[in-house]
Amino acid sequence: MKLRKCMCVAALAGLFVLTNTFPAAAEGNQDSKTVNSAEIVPAMAGFQIDLSGFIEGSYDQMDYITISGTRHYDAAYEVLAIVNKERTKAGLSPLTMDQDLLEAAMKRAAESCVDFSHTRPNQTMCFSASSKMNGENIAAGSRTADGIMTIWMNSPGHRANILTDDYQSIGVGCFEQGGTWFWVQAFGSSEAETGNPPQNRSVTELIPYVYDEYSSQFGLYVSGDEEDDTLYAGNKLPLQVAMVNKGWQYAYAKLNADSFAWTSSNSSVATVNEQGIVTGLAAGDTTITAASEKITVSQTIHVKKKAGSSKNTTGKTSASTVRLQVKQKISAFKVMNIPNGDYVKSYKSGNTRIFTVNQAGKLTAKKAGTAKLTATLASGKKITVKVIVQKGKVKTTKVTVNKKSLKLKAGKTETLKVKRYPYTSQEKVTYKSSNSKVVKVSKNGKVTAKKKGAAKITVKSGKKTVTCKVKVY
Repeated sequence: MKLRKCMCVAALAGLFVLTNTFPAAAEGNQDSKTVNSAEIVPAMAGFQIDLSGFIEGSYDQMDYITISGTRHYDAAYEVLAIVNKERTKAGLSPLTMDQDLLEAAMKRAAESCVDFSHTRPNQTMCFSASSKMNGENIAAGSRTADGIMTIWMNSPGHRANILTDDYQSIGVGCFEQGGTWFWVQAFGSSEAETGNPPQNRSVTELIPYVYDEYSSQFGLYVSGDEEDDTLYAGNKLPLQVAMVNKGWQYAYAKLNADSFAWTSSNSSVATVNEQGIVTGLAAGDTTITAASEKITVSQTIHVKKKAGSSKNTTGKTSASTVRLQVKQKISAFKVMNIPNGDYVKSYKSGNTRIFTVNQAGKLTAKKAGTAKLTATLASGKKITVKVIVQKGKVKTTKVTVNKKSLKLKAGKTETLKVKRYPYTSQEKVTYKSSNSKVVKVSKNGKVTAKKKGAAKITVKSGKKTVTCKVKVY
């Protein structure tokens, strides 16, 4: 029997901190874990025992989750080209893409979105994905073949898998959901069955998993860039059922909304549709629940009466111009100051080749250009803004902080509230203390007074900065 080898690495280039909202990606550190040859044999023996137990007594714990994403076949074949370039430099024969291993690797990449591990969500080992598989590398975070291969080649264990002489075939998986990319290399020792490279495509994956292993990972959260679980009557708020990745706690999988039955405990306060979009109707609280056969998650939504409106009040948008990078998605677009009783009935893109918008106000940039976004109110009033889609990253033009100075007693904390302009900026916000012995600041802007003295907190986004002076007594 061939020795089977597993290697995994998380290139934490896109960290997600899961609170009650889904924040944007932030830079992080590399993390890796490997399984060496001495550990493989007992692992394989354990697989046989675990599988037997699963078949005999654990089938009633099996459930299925549905996730959607994109299979990037072009990136998979780019990885293959780099693999063979490295093997040629090492004096080894090239690997050939095997169609069975390719499908297995794509499936494993989607499973890694749920659990970043060599153990599959159904609790069998990775090798059960294909009888041809003799080794596996996994990684997450980088969005390019060059980036992910650099990470693998800089890790001795993963490099050894890539440069194993016995391997003849390979399958490469690349699955992307919500901007986070998961990668898998499935190695084989048998001759490859070849085929034409498939086109990139959107897919819906049905993933079997053992419920008891993941029951604590599910939650219902406010989706996208929305700030909290409060909305005004007449407005909409998207909710998302998510599963925190058990093997990489900074990531999460978005589960398909149509896999759940959605209900509102008080439909006079707010309703919810089959896509999890909540519509506020009247002031009050309601509990929104999403339920499937085994999963039930809830979120309390607070609806407020629209304040300060009158017959002469006109709708106002959160920005007169929205600037996006190609492929960027945002759901923070809002129409404000709507008269009581009125609400946004629909959103429409003036050119869907440049950008698209759904009925929750979520924009997706398609290609460079300019087009109009129109929000139509129930009253018939139309509000338009300009949407500019560009090839380059959206940069910060201004950054502000809610407090320019603070006085804190030693041991006390306070969190700074920062705004970037434009709000679609893709440049991350960082915080730095001039004297961390006096004042410490976290990556989320939480200021902690350590001892008596003074320090300055510098908040930076791109090339723009703002400061807050802190005095500790």
